[in-house]
Amino acid sequence: MIGKEIRSGSETTPKLNEEQLNILKEIVSANNDATLEEIRNELATSTGILICHSTVDRMLHRMEIRVKKTLHASEKETESLIPFTQEELIWLRWVL
Repeated sequence: MIGKEIRSGSETTPKLNEEQLNILKEIVSANNDATLEEIRNELATSTGILICHSTVDRMLHRMEIRVKKTLHASEKETESLIPFTQEELIWLRWVL
């Protein structure tokens, strides 16, 4: 066959270069309890590159870096994470 070789799949260029990947590693090692969104925002601040949080996850996976966001005791009691007050929870338990 004469002409262009047809390849299956797609070839895309990496979203981050080697220097940016190193910055990503530094961000995660400095704060391995950060969410993907927090890592994404820090990467954007450090490099000026804004990528999707799923891309951050994919890049970390390729580098075999795992992050896990855990809630600390102080965060568990914040209003943004608990939709009901303690009195409302007691009332709900009584009613249900």
